[in-house]
Amino acid sequence: MQYVEKKSVDGGDNMIPFPNKKYQIIYADPPWELKYVKETIKGFNVYDLPYPQMRDEEIIGLPVKSILDKNAILFIWAIDSRIPILNKLMDAWGFNYKTVGFVWNKITKYGQYINHDGTSVNANLGKYTKKSCEFCFIGTKGNCLAKHHTQNQYYPEPKRLHSQKPKQIRNMIVKMCGDLPRIELFARPPKDILFEDESYRGWDLWGNEC
Repeated sequence: MQYVEKKSVDGGDNMIPFPNKKYQIIYADPPWELKYVKETIKGFNVYDLPYPQMRDEEIIGLPVKSILDKNAILFIWAIDSRIPILNKLMDAWGFNYKTVGFVWNKITKYGQYINHDGTSVNANLGKYTKKSCEFCFIGTKGNCLAKHHTQNQYYPEPKRLHSQKPKQIRNMIVKMCGDLPRIELFARPPKDILFEDESYRGWDLWGNEC
């Protein structure tokens, strides 16, 4: 496991440099620019997210191509409002858009799903419907590296810290593609369990919290 000095990931002069090596698996969870809306007894409150965010053009402009091997696969989380720019992003990063890889349904800690009438504390507010799912998309470069098609697309798991994705997804990616050179971009691992969490084994990490 490799991790880098904490600096800025805003794409400017202070950007954390990418490792000087090539990877076949890129796993990314960009800090998309958005506001967090929460419903309270008094109405709706809008909050800034508890981490630095990046504009779309900053994320698209990251030199991800420089760390890609001849054959590579991308797994990237994107909020649904950014789906229209995914082709542009993947093209800039050196990938061709393929499909939705994973759909994470945020259930309660008791395993309960969102009710049909939307009455669940587990659903985030959306502009049209309450949102309980997040999507991880796949892009490829060169030959397909997904050799084992045994992982389910749909994955229900309780949500954890804000923006923290299910750790099992890392394991599922490795099961799909094998033990290949891999890096997680915008990684935000909890420092107190980083070296105890087996899902990080074999991954290089890049991001503000690394």
